[in-house]
This record gives sequence, structure tokens and C-alpha cells, in this order.
Amino acid sequence: MNNEKRPGAHAKLDYLEALRFLLACLTMAWHYYYFGPLLGVIGAAPVNFPALRYCSFGVDIFFVISGFNIIASALTRSPGDFMTNRLVRLGPCLLVCATITFMAEFAAGYAPSTLSLLSSVLVLPLPLVSGIDWSYWSLGTLVTFYVIVFAVMRFADIGKHTATLALLLTLYSAATLVPGFPFKARPGTPYPFEQYAPFFALGILLYLLILKKRRSPGIFVALALTFAIVAMRLWMESARISELLTHTSPGPLSGPFMALAALAIFVIFTRKAVHPRVKQCYALLGRTSYPLYLIHQNLGYMMIKFADKRLHIGFDVRMYVMACMVVLSIAIAALLEPRLSVHYRRFLEHVRHALRPARAGAAKATLGDAE
Repeated sequence: MNNEKRPGAHAKLDYLEALRFLLACLTMAWHYYYFGPLLGVIGAAPVNFPALRYCSFGVDIFFVISGFNIIASALTRSPGDFMTNRLVRLGPCLLVCATITFMAEFAAGYAPSTLSLLSSVLVLPLPLVSGIDWSYWSLGTLVTFYVIVFAVMRFADIGKHTATLALLLTLYSAATLVPGFPFKARPGTPYPFEQYAPFFALGILLYLLILKKRRSPGIFVALALTFAIVAMRLWMESARISELLTHTSPGPLSGPFMALAALAIFVIFTRKAVHPRVKQCYALLGRTSYPLYLIHQNLGYMMIKFADKRLHIGFDVRMYVMACMVVLSIAIAALLEPRLSVHYRRFLEHVRHALRPARAGAAKATLGDAE
């Protein structure tokens, strides 16, 4: 079922754009100063600052923001326009960042996967085929959420069933915790969708509460249930990371603590900027966060190792690599991505127009067979 545009359903919150950039920087710091050294891909010593180990959960807040923003986008667009906009949002930056990472790995003597590069560039295969960079796992989860929202838009009025969608995502995640539940990822899947589904649900419910002002008992019950599953999933993820890196186990209260922190951070940043220049600055930061997240991990690891082993620099270069990543990401977001997006959108529109006659012809053929 096509959803008509509803003017005014999506109000952009400028401070969330700044939050996305901050989360991308914290994720980069986690990779360079904690995860990379403990995993052995960076020769430098890890920084055992207590708060740094929690920076990995910035990605989970990213998913909350995505649930918030994506459902707002869905309520103002038709299914085809929604998916086109989502692909335009991801595709051009992925094309640039994946190509840079592929070329850097090739130049460094690695054997980058051409299939992973194609999966990254084409976007839609990412839930099934890993991308060229380790950080692209989250895009597979994000694209899965896109497809779910698109399917709901095609067959139902998403405006009437927004809360139901959030509740179903939460219940699905809870059901997969039950031993023997059949509809879940295969054992050993590193980042299954059911693990992150409640974070999207939390974003959807916060959108209904904050922007749509829907404060019914049902919404609050769904929010409480979703918060409980989010807390459990955060504890499980914390346990997995702690066991992998430090062979320790987190305390039982770490999950609720992190869930409360994520909720508080999100709510604090759900504000609009007043000054036009501040709006422009935050918009640029928001656009920069995406290429920064895409390009910082594998390329950053290679730059740090190159400086250490080939250039024999006698000081810690990680802060300088972080600065380089930010500058490169700003260049991609401000110069390359806007120009590529125009051509990318035009290409997708051509594809949509080409598919419409085919669908119409198939429908006529089916009707003729029935007659």
C-alpha cells in the first residue's frame, strides 16, 4: 500500500546531527586506542581509561537515531521514494569510501575481496555479503531495517502501524533469546539483526513520543518493554566484547546503566538549533559522520602501522591519524558526496522508471490469464 506524503511529519533536529559526529569520533577513538591494540592489529598499547571501553556502544545509539530518523522519513514518502532516498543516502559515500579502502589495501599488499567491494558499492547485498571494511557490518543491519520498513510501507499504512512495527521488532528480539526459536540468525553469526532490532524500535517509539506527541499507555508499555530488551542486549554485547578482549565479565547492572545512558544522551540531543550558521555547521557534521564511520577503521589501522613500521616514527600518531580521517571525511561529505548523489539519484530514478512498465506488463498478463 502506497503511503501519501504527510507534510510536517518530519522535523529535523539539528543537535542529533552533532551527536552523530560525536559518536563517530568516539567509535574511532575506541578502535584506535582500545579495540585495535587489544586485538593486536595496532602495535601501540591500549589506553585503559574506564569510559573508553564503553565507546563501542556508540553504534547502538546510531541505531536509535536511525530508527528515529528513518521512520520520520517513511511517514513523508511513498515506498519507492523512501527506498530511493535511503540508497542515495548510503550509496555515494560507500562508493567513495569502499574504493579508497580497497585501493589502500591493494597498495599495502593485502588481497582485498572484489566481492566485498561490489557488495559495498551496491549497498543492498550488505546483509548477506560482508563489506570491504570491518565497520560495514552495521550497514548490513541498517539495510535490513530499511527493507523491513519498505515492506511495511508496501503492504500497510505505516502511519497507523508505527507503534506496532516497533513492538514487533522488540518482541522478535525477545523471542530469539528463547532456546529453540526457529526464526533467528545461524549460530556463530557475529552481528545478527535480532540483537539490534530493539534499538531501532526504541528510536521509533521516541519519535512517536517526542515529535508526534503520542503518549498513550500502550506507547509507554512498549517503551518499557523495549528498554528492558535493550538493556539485556547491551549486557550481552558487553559480555561478548569483554570476553574477547579482556577475558572478564561485566556486572549485572552494566546493561541497565548503559541503556539509561544511551536514552539520556539521545534525549539531551533532541533539540533544534536557532542560529542559521549553527544549523549549517551541525548539518555538515552530520554529513561528515557517515564517511568518517565508513573510512576510519581499516584505513586508519593501515596508516598507523605504516607510520610505525615503515616510517619508524618514534611517537604515537593515532591522534594525527584521527585528524586526517576527519579532514578526509569532511572533503568527501562537502565536495564529493553532493555531486555523486545527483548522478546516483538520477540512475536510480531511471531504474525505477524502467521497472514500472515491466511490472505493469506483468500485471496485465496476469489479468489476461485470469480472464
